[in-house]
Amino acid sequence: MTYEEAVKRIYHLSQITKNQDIYGTCKAIAGGIFCPAHGVAFAAPYIRDAAIVVVGMAECTWYAKNTGVYYAQHTADERFYSCVLEEEDIALGFGEQLVGQIAQVVEQTHCACVILASTCIPEIIGEDIERAALQAERQCGCPVLLVHTSHFDYKCYEYEIAVERLLLSLGKLMRPQPIKPGSVNYLGVELHFQHQQAAENELTRLLKEHGVSTNLILLNSCTTEEIKKAPAAQLNIVTHRVGLPLAKWMEQAFHTPYTVLEPSWDLAAISQAYEKMEQALRLRMPQWRDYKSEALEAIEKARPVCCGKTVINGGRPPDAIETTAFLVSLGMHPLLINAARIYPTTAQAIAQIEAAGFDPYVNYVANHHITQAFMSRQLPDLYIGHGSSLWVKKFPCARLDTVKPENTMGFEAVAGGADRVRNALLLQK
Repeated sequence: MTYEEAVKRIYHLSQITKNQDIYGTCKAIAGGIFCPAHGVAFAAPYIRDAAIVVVGMAECTWYAKNTGVYYAQHTADERFYSCVLEEEDIALGFGEQLVGQIAQVVEQTHCACVILASTCIPEIIGEDIERAALQAERQCGCPVLLVHTSHFDYKCYEYEIAVERLLLSLGKLMRPQPIKPGSVNYLGVELHFQHQQAAENELTRLLKEHGVSTNLILLNSCTTEEIKKAPAAQLNIVTHRVGLPLAKWMEQAFHTPYTVLEPSWDLAAISQAYEKMEQALRLRMPQWRDYKSEALEAIEKARPVCCGKTVINGGRPPDAIETTAFLVSLGMHPLLINAARIYPTTAQAIAQIEAAGFDPYVNYVANHHITQAFMSRQLPDLYIGHGSSLWVKKFPCARLDTVKPENTMGFEAVAGGADRVRNALLLQK
């Protein structure tokens, strides 16, 4: 593909108003792990006493189970089950069959709850999955949490929303609790859940220094009994957007306040999050203001090196447009952004990029052939995303796999990001 062919297929940032505007040249690129069912598959196994049942066609159930076992590091082999639909099930219905299979799973695993993931075909044929789940719950005396993961209200790559729905479904397990002063829940600590405890970072260190305890981490190796006691926390801290719907629901159901401190480049938003923590926990935590000063210093240190340098954002981290806005604040000129979708925070980032006088092209995250066409004509000073790829190494530019340093939150992520970009450009000289 030539550069001229590439730019005819994609839009400028100013033309992006909805997810469908982020054009994918190949319709097959949204498959694999980006299936919504896989969001449930790799998250649910971290509820240690839950059994997971995926109902759908053989392909859906096999790939979902394979994904779940892989991401759970083989801890879910004996708790992951499939209800595979045959042609006669699609024609005649399978509700009673599903009830029986759930009952069998409960009997074999002695699980504390069942997480039932419904895929596309059950939704297409109009099977009453809700009724089957309720019937199975009554028959087995075990909670059945139904999570819809069909593709009809979101694109194939929208696996995050399935995680949102999984987390929201856990509210069914929660019960009113006496409040434990100075305790918090972390909602959505990591999306890929390959950790056994909350990573030590600016946020967790700060709260620990002030005697704040952790009541629950969702999702992180936990039990249904621990989830039941989630309302005991004095505050919910949303550390990834997948936890926001649950936080809003808990505020309504249990009057648990929440604040949002997800990975962000927005200094004002980070400040507001810490201020709300102080208010909700009735604490004074002056250290975060020092962290903010350090972030501002790192930004000012990076600007002389970054100013005027061009950048192509190849798609990592997930919030590519927001990350590009941060790079623009350092003085960089964006040429191309590889993005997946528009998030609630994206509008502000777009406005920031356009206010700086830039209107880069936007490409779907997996269309690397378009990115290559761009780089062959407009070689950036810095390429961000999948820097280990062989095709990227062919181009003589600075490379970063991601701007955000691993396991960082708050102001340290901003400071670390500015340092990483600055150092990458200096090393390329």
